[in-house]
Amino acid sequence: IVVYIIFISFSSTNSFLHITDTLGNLKFTYSAGLVNFKGKQKKSRFLVLNSFFRELKKLKISTLKNKPISLHLNNVGFYKHFIIKNLKKNFFVRFVKSYETYPYNGCRKRKKLRKR
Repeated sequence: IVVYIIFISFSSTNSFLHITDTLGNLKFTYSAGLVNFKGKQKKSRFLVLNSFFRELKKLKISTLKNKPISLHLNNVGFYKHFIIKNLKKNFFVRFVKSYETYPYNGCRKRKKLRKR
């Protein structure tokens, strides 16, 4: 049984962290702007993730203490293993779901076959 869901999402211009309970009620939300990043700094994923982890450690003391958590990752790319490794150190992660909505081939159509 999972009590909380941590949702980390990267868009092309910003990074988001949402914490909800299993019913979908929003408990906490953070974006790169809320942790004092401005403009092009919001795209530096490594620095933003480290500040998100610091905020999560503060929350662990109060609400997320030893409770099972599901981790949902959206468009994180190769940061996926870095995120999972750091969150497993501090939290009891039960499930990990990864969603990649950016297409691999850039929405290019399939090559047409020529008739001979």
